[in-house]
Amino acid sequence: MNIKRWFGWTLFTDIRDGMRLTLRYMLSKGVTMQYPDKEKWVPYPRHRGHPYLRKDKQGEIKCVGCELCANICPSECITVIPYEDSQGKRRPQIFELDSRRCMYCGLCEDVCPEEAIALGSHLEYSTLDSNDMVLNKEQLLNLPGKNKEGGMIVPATLKAGAQVVAVPPDSEKEPKEQEAKNQELNTQEPKAQGPKTRGPKNQGKDWWQAIHRH
Repeated sequence: MNIKRWFGWTLFTDIRDGMRLTLRYMLSKGVTMQYPDKEKWVPYPRHRGHPYLRKDKQGEIKCVGCELCANICPSECITVIPYEDSQGKRRPQIFELDSRRCMYCGLCEDVCPEEAIALGSHLEYSTLDSNDMVLNKEQLLNLPGKNKEGGMIVPATLKAGAQVVAVPPDSEKEPKEQEAKNQELNTQEPKAQGPKTRGPKNQGKDWWQAIHRH
């Protein structure tokens, strides 16, 4: 045991630091995000969101149907049935993922030899029918990927029957398509009386910086 830690235990410095942090929060203004009507937080690239499937440069699915992801999945929410195409390449004939059972552990992403499946940044999905949570191969290929950067706040507008989109998928989308989506995102300005948001062109106060730390 080093001297610094011994003094910390005897003089209760840990309790002092904790009380100091508590008092700072008690005397500071609360941090509230106006979600989802005006703003939303963009997850970091390391965020474990909804699993999705990747494509190669030729636009074909990377998955070779080895079934490693299905075998290692602790919740058994992945179903893979492989087949061989006309060129003798092994591909998944059926690839289904039951989102109702997925616990976002990331084991499927770690074990995949082709990096065909990954946990992306998609976190906003709900449905009135639980059967819609079972996604097939085409649906998993069309899900957003990982964010290139995160931690910022972007304008968001909740529309009836539509999904709120904060950032475009990763490099699997064409640069022109990403630029068009960013431009569309920047046009969704919040109301004048709402809080300022921080996006690509709309700089404002970042509530993340208002969080007190030791």
